[in-house]
Amino acid sequence: MPAHKITLSECSPIFKAMFSHQNLDEENKNIVNIVDFSANVFKSFLLFIYADIKPKCDLQELLKLADKVSKLYL
Repeated sequence: MPAHKITLSECSPIFKAMFSHQNLDEENKNIVNIVDFSANVFKSFLLFIYADIKPKCDLQELLKLADKVSKLYL
């Protein structure tokens, strides 16, 4: 799913870190593989951050995704 790096970076420290380091594939290839969540959940996430559209997916899964991308686990 296409998305803007700057938009993802502004809403998530995880994405910001991915796109800030030149030695990471996410920065070099402009691709982020999200394997822990379904395409429907990630699409709902994108629609919410881009257009403030109410999610139409499993809200528990959406909250898990939001929690995952909102924290840096150091």
